[in-house]
Amino acid sequence: MPADENREAMLFRVLCSSASPMNRAAVAVRWVLAACALLGACWTALASAADAVAEPVAQASPGAHGLPESVFLFYNPNTTGMPVDRVVSAIEKFLAFVQRQRVISMSVGYYRRLADMESFLGQRQNAGADPPWFASLSTHYLLSAGYQRGYYPIVCGHEKGEMTYRAMLVVERNSPIQTLSDLAGKRIAMTEVGRDQIPYFNTLMFNGKIDMASYFSQILMTDSPMSSVMGVIYRSADAAVLDKNMFDRLTKNSDRFWKALRIVYVAPPRTITGIAAWRGVPAAVLDNFVDNLVHMADREGGAEVLDKFAIDGLRECGWEDYRKDADDLRQGGFPVPPFEELVSATAR
Repeated sequence: MPADENREAMLFRVLCSSASPMNRAAVAVRWVLAACALLGACWTALASAADAVAEPVAQASPGAHGLPESVFLFYNPNTTGMPVDRVVSAIEKFLAFVQRQRVISMSVGYYRRLADMESFLGQRQNAGADPPWFASLSTHYLLSAGYQRGYYPIVCGHEKGEMTYRAMLVVERNSPIQTLSDLAGKRIAMTEVGRDQIPYFNTLMFNGKIDMASYFSQILMTDSPMSSVMGVIYRSADAAVLDKNMFDRLTKNSDRFWKALRIVYVAPPRTITGIAAWRGVPAAVLDNFVDNLVHMADREGGAEVLDKFAIDGLRECGWEDYRKDADDLRQGGFPVPPFEELVSATAR
């Protein structure tokens, strides 16, 4: 080996040696750079997560011209029994249907946290913008706060001819659990719900007889009713909460679920969440919107959209259809006004 090449080879070996001070310095530099890159990635992820909390899950740009434009506000902290991406996809298909009917062009404003939604509405108000013209709001929000923002029910979903749903508890068929009282201290699986929503469940699902937070040993939050049910089947949960209509669909499509599960509790009937309108919506837009929704099942693509929300169709409804829910929430200590005030506060 020539002398020059020999010196270069020796230098290379020294630099690559773990004992080399130069190599240790280089390694240290590489570790610092890697740590900085990792911290930068984490910071970016955290910043993105923070932004996601403050903004709707999806925000699409209105695409139609010549139509009124607004935001369709969707607030349901229980994810409507579906993962977030499926909820947003279903809403987008619904809005596309409405747009095809030449009614209105709306973007999606989907919230699962009350504080985020209220912040969004407050920002619109401060900017002098109308509230979203149409919204799908959880029953307890509509009755306790939504009416104060001028929202009132216009259409409600129906399943098998009924505008009500019934939440229920199911257990594994061979489980010794027979009644609600047997579930004390047990594990329950349900679609994700914020802790601040538990009091509403106590009232609307259990008539105030139990406090879910202390009655069950553990509340396992899942991304869908199917996940809740599978938790029972594979015994990671003792019981699962799901809507009776959803249970009927599962058992109709598969004997496996019917043979594996047993119902131990059925809650009182509650109004299926529908769509509310802001009292300032122009009458012509409102009438056109309601007409298309009521006849949605008969129009092209309408039945497919309805199926995304696990309902057969939509019917006109009003405060009267929420009277029972309002009375029960009021008796449970929630800030729901007398029925007459709900009506007068949202009069057009």
